[in-house]
Amino acid sequence: MSHAFAVLAYRNSPFLEACVQSVTKQKRPSDQIVITTSTPSDYIEAIAARYKIPILVNPVRRSIAVDWSFAYNSVDTEWVTLAHQDDSYREDYLATLSELLNSNPDAILAQSSFYEHDGDGRPHRHLNWYVKLALRELSFLGSNVIRGRSAKRRMLLLGNPVGCPTVMYNRRLIGPYRFDDSLRSNLDWQAWLDFADRKGAFVYSRLELVRRNVHSEMATAGLVKDFARMQEDRRIFEQLWGAAAARAIMGIYRLSYREAPSR
Repeated sequence: MSHAFAVLAYRNSPFLEACVQSVTKQKRPSDQIVITTSTPSDYIEAIAARYKIPILVNPVRRSIAVDWSFAYNSVDTEWVTLAHQDDSYREDYLATLSELLNSNPDAILAQSSFYEHDGDGRPHRHLNWYVKLALRELSFLGSNVIRGRSAKRRMLLLGNPVGCPTVMYNRRLIGPYRFDDSLRSNLDWQAWLDFADRKGAFVYSRLELVRRNVHSEMATAGLVKDFARMQEDRRIFEQLWGAAAARAIMGIYRLSYREAPSR
């Protein structure tokens, strides 16, 4: 199986170099590594030059969804990981998921567990993290793979427990893809629901293969402040449960916005 890392760079993140370094030091080397950005800068160019990685510039600077779609469609490998600039990958990330995929060639998506650090580099464990873990475990039930549509959708019915930077996408099964440009926060959740309706297994490693850096400058923090996430959460819950049930779920779900940067 061929694999690419597409590093999503936006403005001048202080974590970008650590992300790039982590994808270049994989035990199982990736077949292709690129940096994609709609905000080119000397800072990004310097890091790319240091690691001899090409930069692909998205000429359309409009939304996160457009940036993700550009990155996904810019590589030519069978599998791709959209690496978020604030996060970093354990050196066995690619080797571990590749081994699982070799045993499950029908997989459309692979993911791993993850851990989080706050802006000061301290481990960050919180209620949302444990809820996400529980939702994954209740879906996979001790296995590393789920195949049925109902099992895949069950994982997504009460929220989005998938760590999007951990995900590897099977471009051969998915084909060209456009993330939903009408969503700013839940474009990944909507994509998982789309993939759940298609043929192909979801594969999961319980190893924490990705480090996520949680800080106040994350885009998701701002989205909660302007209520975009709340509106998008309601939209997807209504899609899944209907309006009446969605209102009840949202009554409980609002508590999670207190920890919004990590969601």
